[in-house]
Amino acid sequence: MISAGLDTLPLPLPLPSPRVCATCLSILLSNAMFTLAVGVTCDLTYRATLPLSLAIPSAASPTYHRVVGAFMAFNPASVFFSVPYTESAFLLFSTLFIHSLCSSRVLQAGVWLVLASLLRSNALVLGGYLFYFCLIFPMTRVRGRGTRVLSLTLAGVPVLVSRLLNAYQTASVNWHIQHTPSTNPLLDLTTCPGLEYPVTISYPAIQRQFWNVGLFLYWRLSNIPRFLLAMPTVVYCCGGMGAALLACTNHVRKVMRDTTRADFVRPKRLAKNASTVERMRHSVLGSARWLHFFVKLAFDRYSAPVYMLMPFAIHSCVLMAVCLFYANVEIVTRLVWSSGPFLSWVLADAYIRNPSLRRPIVWVNCGYIVVGCVMFGTYLPWT
Repeated sequence: MISAGLDTLPLPLPLPSPRVCATCLSILLSNAMFTLAVGVTCDLTYRATLPLSLAIPSAASPTYHRVVGAFMAFNPASVFFSVPYTESAFLLFSTLFIHSLCSSRVLQAGVWLVLASLLRSNALVLGGYLFYFCLIFPMTRVRGRGTRVLSLTLAGVPVLVSRLLNAYQTASVNWHIQHTPSTNPLLDLTTCPGLEYPVTISYPAIQRQFWNVGLFLYWRLSNIPRFLLAMPTVVYCCGGMGAALLACTNHVRKVMRDTTRADFVRPKRLAKNASTVERMRHSVLGSARWLHFFVKLAFDRYSAPVYMLMPFAIHSCVLMAVCLFYANVEIVTRLVWSSGPFLSWVLADAYIRNPSLRRPIVWVNCGYIVVGCVMFGTYLPWT
């Protein structure tokens, strides 16, 4: 019977179509990029152990970076990192960008930022890390005024490059539609919304028609299940922001206790080899008590590591708020998890410090991996 069935098979067997080959290749490439991103996240966490431990006490644990890698590898949005989406590449480029800044490779970080901005428009928010890491964070040592100015100028390069390419792509589509009209009404793109916008921000035209994008326009009773699916990521973001604010508040209180009247006496001389931060501090000392207090908190080299978690928290919470109040709430999970290692740091801290939360965190992440795969495979609202 088996031999009879084999005789009916066409020989030789047909080769897979180019579309199938391209899909399989893109899946393998996406998983490879995601694996590299997990490794870069572990190395970044290990390198930033000292400043992270000032904001996250459990970061001093020798196993913290391994726990971070585990949560990054098995996160609620894992299904989007294993399919031909841009999440894996964007996570890899954004993590390499932050890793390069921590390694004082500012020009290399600019290259990664340009590549990330070509994939996703929300990569433009990453430009703020250049200012933070080059001006305040002491882990990035940029020597020379010209190098510093050049490194900060790179923050505008991704904006220019990505916007020009976006405008070129839209112009090419319009030219193709005008010169090659389609006879199939299903393929007629002349009525496609958004083609009249040369530069689009947060899908203002296409999503307005299909997802009803706008301020509070997605807040309907029928969308309550979608909001419930996004709640774990929202809770993680809010918890991380609370941890960052608590670390900053405790540091401010400590500085206020340690500040004496002698700290507000303006020095008479300044060393020739003084840094830019010291010159800025010298210029405002003695002018006002609150002004000096602000400068001491913002530019002191011992204060800056405490604030390391704050830009990551602001970045994730801004993306979360934009999706929650303006854009589609369904993309909160994959958008925030692909933006950087912040949520992995938060979950690893909660996992190490609170043994009672270990099982719920693991069950939630594993449950979202299974549910996300099922919903994504059946075209349910998990986009």
